[in-house]
Amino acid sequence: MDQFTDIIINMNAFIWGNWMMFLLVALHIFYSFVTDWVQVRHFGHCISQAIFKPLKGGWRDSGDKGALSSFQTLCVSIGGCIGSGNVVGVATAIVSG
Repeated sequence: MDQFTDIIINMNAFIWGNWMMFLLVALHIFYSFVTDWVQVRHFGHCISQAIFKPLKGGWRDSGDKGALSSFQTLCVSIGGCIGSGNVVGVATAIVSG
């Protein structure tokens, strides 16, 4: 059992080592150049569509019953990520003992 644990620990150290941070930053820069910095060019539009349009009642204009606005879907997706992170965090803390 100790040998299996050592293998898992070594794989974990390799996969989540310092090189992963550099890889993620490099991929971010690469995709930013490929998409021509769309996240910077359209930042104002994204904020206005996600926050200000629902506050003005803009998402109700569609007339679709049960339709979600972009702000509502943003809140649901963030809540899902944070909620699952909390569950995993508590489970990890319990297992770690």
